[in-house]
Amino acid sequence: MAVADKNGTGIGLYSLAVGLVYMLVGGAQFVNGFIGYETWIVPGDWFQGLVLVIIGLVFSWGYVLMRKGDHEWDSYLSIGSLLAGIIFMLYLFMMLANGLGWALATVPRWVFPEVPDWCLSFEDWLEWTPMEQFQPGLWLFSVAIPGAYLTLKAHMWNKSVP
Repeated sequence: MAVADKNGTGIGLYSLAVGLVYMLVGGAQFVNGFIGYETWIVPGDWFQGLVLVIIGLVFSWGYVLMRKGDHEWDSYLSIGSLLAGIIFMLYLFMMLANGLGWALATVPRWVFPEVPDWCLSFEDWLEWTPMEQFQPGLWLFSVAIPGAYLTLKAHMWNKSVP
């Protein structure tokens, strides 16, 4: 599953750069989770930070294997992009579910007069904003998308994908 040699170094450096970004942001989120520091761009959550660090390690390990001469190094770029996509979808579905809950909790009562107030009014949803759940797993995925495209494109040219 090796990418053509002429593009290998550039794609390998891209994989390393994406891995370092994921590890840096994930490490900051991991540390913020332990010390209780919150920012809007990197919230404090040690578990989510650990997941991002692992994804960053997958991306970076592809570069290490490329430098060693392993011909299967670009699989790590593909798997890292897949993991980043899974985390992106998970965060996106969580955001959509909370957005739906917010919409149901804030609907004027004249629209549904027969529904009791306790059915649609969870206090957590009344104060919810989309920025609360704008996690690094969402915005970092934009960095990982080109990697998935590059490996898929290279394999389609080489016809190495069955």
